[in-house]
Parts: sequence; C-alpha cells; structure tokens
Amino acid sequence: MDEQGQNQQTYHVARVIDEWPADMDHPLFTTYPAMKLGQKQAVDFYADILARTVDRIRECHPDLSGWALMAPPIFHLPAGASLMARAVADRLDGLTLVEPRLSRPIAGNGYAMAGLSVRADNRRRQDEALDRPRLMQELGGRPVIVINDINVTGTQEAFLAQLLADVGAVVSHWNYVFAVDPDLGARYPQLEHELNTNCLQSDEEFQKLLAASDTIPTARCIERLFDMPMAGFKVLALGLSPNRCAALRALAVGEGRYASNIFAGKLDYLAERQVSDV
Repeated sequence: MDEQGQNQQTYHVARVIDEWPADMDHPLFTTYPAMKLGQKQAVDFYADILARTVDRIRECHPDLSGWALMAPPIFHLPAGASLMARAVADRLDGLTLVEPRLSRPIAGNGYAMAGLSVRADNRRRQDEALDRPRLMQELGGRPVIVINDINVTGTQEAFLAQLLADVGAVVSHWNYVFAVDPDLGARYPQLEHELNTNCLQSDEEFQKLLAASDTIPTARCIERLFDMPMAGFKVLALGLSPNRCAALRALAVGEGRYASNIFAGKLDYLAERQVSDV
C-alpha cells in the first residue's frame, strides 16, 4: 500500500502500475472489468480493500471529524467508483456519502483510450455541469476521502482537487485501486481501456453479468450494451428476462445519452422484449 502526504492531501494506492503489460492474472486485475460493469461480487472485493484504508486514514487523523466520502461525479447511472464508495460507506460508521451529480449527460468520447487533451476536455465539460453551491454545503469544512478506481494521467484528480479546494474541503485523501506511473500513463493512456477489457470479453460472459439480479449496471455497462452490433444485441437480449430488459431500457433512457435515432432500434427491441412471454 503506497502512501504519500503533501499540502493537506494524502494518496493511498492498492497497486501501482509501473510497467505494462502488468501481471494480468492477479485478482486485482482479473476482477476489475466486472467491477467497472457493476457486478456486486467484484465491487465488494475492492470495497473490502478500500474500507481498510479508510479506517487507517481516520485513525491517523483523530483530530478530524465530519468525514465525507465521495467518488467522481456522475449524471444518472453510477460508475464503478460510485458503487465502491457506496459499499465502503455501508461497511463503516461515521461517514457521510456525498455523490456529486452532473446537470446533464457528458459523453465519454472513448475516455479510457484517449490522450491528455481529450481527457482534459471531458473533465472541463464535467466541471461546468456541477452544482458547486450544493457541494459547498455538503463538503465545505469537511475532511474528504475520494474513492476512485484508477489514476492514469492525473487529469481527473487535478480537476477534482481544484473542485474540493473551491468548495472548502479542509483536507483530501485519495484512495485508489490502481495508480499508473506518471511517465507510463502519459505515454500509454490507453492501458486503461486494456485494463477495462482484460476479462469479460465474450457476449456470453456479458449476458451472464447482466442477467444477475445483484448486478447494478453502471454507465459503462449500458454503454457497452448499446455499442453492440444489432445482431449481437438481439441475441443477448433474448437471453434476458422481460423484466431485466425493461430495467435496462429504463436505465438507458434515464442516462440521457441514447435518445438519438442511432439507438432507437435497440430501445424499441428492449420494449418489445419487456412485454414478451419468452
């Protein structure tokens, strides 16, 4: 567990990635794609690790109280980091879970494969869609622990650090699953995409994850579903219950990114499946 403190910020990382490819057979890596899609068992795996770190952070700062726990901002659907933060909050007492919300959907534009300029543009657009007065009420004067899955280039952290300073958080503790060596992250930011797709690559594996009643589909999960070719999409949906198809359609509509004609056929097909007796 790496830790570094400076300027009222501390950094806690379960695993530093300083070479690529990494040891992709390690459970920290093999479990990661399922967490990003919302599988409960995978979320719980990381939440157990991160919760121990949160306890240690608080033990090191007995003078602080009113702890807030947060993950990066979301619009409607959670991200993997959001689910981990919720699970950590469920495990520990004395934490206030704060979920920063965006006022509008922000397309990822292939963020996990993108270089620095695209990442920075995405974070600027997210920053503009945040309700800062509300966050000042929720985070101002509090010590804050930020739960996140990975730091590749430092872009997201830089925007969040400025946000926390702007809303008056007294100290920030960054609690990551992975942190990529800065030089490696700058040279090879697409390793984030490779990590996200290390496992669960087949449609059959994805269908099984979607069918599980305890899976909470993330924004990435719905994005993967709606990025599928129509033929594969139909085969996958046929293997899901009508109730599950109805739930997935509602999630997609709520996310606000699937209203264009490009996705109309898939929304219509889910609507057909939700009233099917198949």
